[in-house]
Amino acid sequence: MTSTETPQRLISDMRGVRYGEVLAVYQRDDGFEAEVYGTQLLNDCPQELWETLDPTAIAAELGAVFVKLNGPRYWMLDGLGTKVAVVDPVMRAFNGLDMRRIAVVHLGDDPVAVPYTERHVNRGAVFFFDAGSP
Repeated sequence: MTSTETPQRLISDMRGVRYGEVLAVYQRDDGFEAEVYGTQLLNDCPQELWETLDPTAIAAELGAVFVKLNGPRYWMLDGLGTKVAVVDPVMRAFNGLDMRRIAVVHLGDDPVAVPYTERHVNRGAVFFFDAGSP
């Protein structure tokens, strides 16, 4: 897609949809990197499955430095659109909770979350926010 093309909306009615994410942080040659796995478009992140997730056990399973659980949350966007970057859709189940790798985030030399720090996210999708939505 070129910068002059309008992204195509592929999925609507996402506002309020529940999801959860597992962020697995790895040490790479060029710094730390987080692989983000999410339940988006697979399931609604059932609470009974989410509560069984153990970040330490998942980190050991994946060979990650550490794992952070993000969620459950609810989408504040209205739609998803055309893929603009490729992220190989690796599928995983964590304690029966199906997830897909949806993004890779380069964290630089410090994997600790710092408020208001710009991070490049290779997520491969365009987000749509509709005017007048709550």
